[in-house]
Amino acid sequence: MENETPNVEEHLQENPLLKFIKSTSWSIPFIALVVLLVVFSLRLINNADIGFHLKGGQWILENFKFPGNDVFTYTVNTHEYIDMQWLYQVLIFSVQSIFGYAGLTILNVLFILTTFYLLYRVMQFREVPLPLIIITLFTILLVVQIRFSYRPELISWIGIMLTLFIMEVYYFTKKKNLYLLPIITLVWVNMHGLFMIGLFMMACYILSIWIKDKKLDLYLLKWFAIAILATLVNPYFIKGATYPFYLLTRLDESNIFAQTIFELKSPIGVGFSNLLFELRIYYWTAALSLAFFLLTYRKRKIHEFIIFVAFFYISYAAVRNVPIFMFYAGFILSLCLKDIFATEFAKKITSKLEVINDALAYSLAIAFILVSARVVTGNYYLGYGSGANFGMGLNEKSFPVGALEHLKKNNLNGRILNDIGYGGWLEWQYPNQVFIDGRLEVIKEDLYKEYLAALNNNKLADLIAKYNPQLVIFNHGVSYSWIPQMRDMPGWKIVYLDDNTAVYGKSDYLGTVSMNYIGEFFEKEGYRIDFNDDDINRILDIEPGFKKSDWFSGFYEEHNQYRELNSFALFCLDINRLKEAEFAYLNILDKSNGKLEPEIIKELYFNLGTIYQRNGDDEKALKCYKIAIKYDPFNSELQKRILDVDVKKTL
Repeated sequence: MENETPNVEEHLQENPLLKFIKSTSWSIPFIALVVLLVVFSLRLINNADIGFHLKGGQWILENFKFPGNDVFTYTVNTHEYIDMQWLYQVLIFSVQSIFGYAGLTILNVLFILTTFYLLYRVMQFREVPLPLIIITLFTILLVVQIRFSYRPELISWIGIMLTLFIMEVYYFTKKKNLYLLPIITLVWVNMHGLFMIGLFMMACYILSIWIKDKKLDLYLLKWFAIAILATLVNPYFIKGATYPFYLLTRLDESNIFAQTIFELKSPIGVGFSNLLFELRIYYWTAALSLAFFLLTYRKRKIHEFIIFVAFFYISYAAVRNVPIFMFYAGFILSLCLKDIFATEFAKKITSKLEVINDALAYSLAIAFILVSARVVTGNYYLGYGSGANFGMGLNEKSFPVGALEHLKKNNLNGRILNDIGYGGWLEWQYPNQVFIDGRLEVIKEDLYKEYLAALNNNKLADLIAKYNPQLVIFNHGVSYSWIPQMRDMPGWKIVYLDDNTAVYGKSDYLGTVSMNYIGEFFEKEGYRIDFNDDDINRILDIEPGFKKSDWFSGFYEEHNQYRELNSFALFCLDINRLKEAEFAYLNILDKSNGKLEPEIIKELYFNLGTIYQRNGDDEKALKCYKIAIKYDPFNSELQKRILDVDVKKTL
């Protein structure tokens, strides 16, 4: 393998951003790419874990100690809680306390920008041409943005990039800045459990240098040993330092968490229909980077191959690790392409393309701006389902905000049984302990299996009998199997319902407390509750679906799919509150002007037709069914209902 020494003075002493901005037309697409990166990063808080992270930071600062056994649940409070994310939790709690939820958005943007800036710097250090850097970073961004959530894994991204940058500089220049490695490790070990990746990368460089120089690098070995010792500087000492080995069990396909938790599943499988575009880029990046790796094997380094294979393995094992692989694979791909373009044959070809250099640069800039526009309008995220939205602060549609306000107003704070997605937020905002949350390392397999049985096998009554809650709260759009179970549960009644949350209470516990007024919820969200027959006929005459022109309008106007309101309508239909369900569906059609995705259209019109048929309005029912069958032509139940209504009309 050939030696390659980048010009370190040029790349480390002069500000690289200023240098290329002054000297090349590619500054325009670069700036557009930075804008796109910021726009992707500005995402409303929607991940379930944010609540227990905030509560963890609050608890540590209020008690001036670290958790030992679990303090947030009543079900597993004898389980050990090794909180290796404590520093991240203290940080985000402090930021939220001072700057609010918008402050957390800004903090997340800074984390993401730092990650990409470090990757840019290491590519520039390895003398990757700017056009290649821009195209590579854009490709990486399209995939890794699926994990732009409010989680401490962003700290691991920064740790990986810092380690990569420091080790690359040392490998080629022997610049003695390795004292930074233990400092990085010290911060990393107290923020996220993937700190072992940094040590693994250091070990790969030690091996690579040993093979290249035919001797051990004692200076590097010394700082590597100090970095290992730095992992012990955490509240749990050896238990904390060895914590990543427990996390490795999640990569085992036989593990119950790996089988059922979305982010722990392999991307090479089923269940990712909403991420097909991103995963195709991941597959192609893996294939192309490996192919180009082999084509340029003489210039590749031992550590590059080992890290590439290891990162691919962890990404193959769990989709949450795909960004880690994409960052490194993109780096390797850019190096390979740089080496290929440096050959005489490639130079002859690329020299003929110089005439379109400016056109290519401006075209990319326009493309980045157009993608940014679709992100801002929210239309880029249409296929992702609920929760992903451009903006700053809290996405209240992702949390039981209204439900908790209603419970507080009525002084309802008894023992609660919740679904796993709401556990973290309830820990943050509810005054008592919760049933379950997303800290899988604390919850363990036994309680999780009980929870799954209630979710998938209609065993919710068993959970209620065992844990004796006074309230049951859940996201009805996610834990929809609990709707009929709670509906048929004797001695329970619904006390709160909105477009994302349902709360049931024991009748003897609720006393005279009544359910929230649905009309108030409608008015708060700007939904109508006063449809007359002319309004209904006008709405039913809307031609649903997207037209070709709607794709262009998606760059400047939002095409809201109202998924949460659709879930609300389904809930109302299931508990036979037909008027509320009808009004919800009519609001969706009216506000969207029918610009809905096919899956939503066929379900909406089928259910709306069901409502009208139950109410004896066969004319409206038939109109809805005929629209639904255009989108679901092989639905035998639809065919039967249309036939029944037609026959009835002839009698």
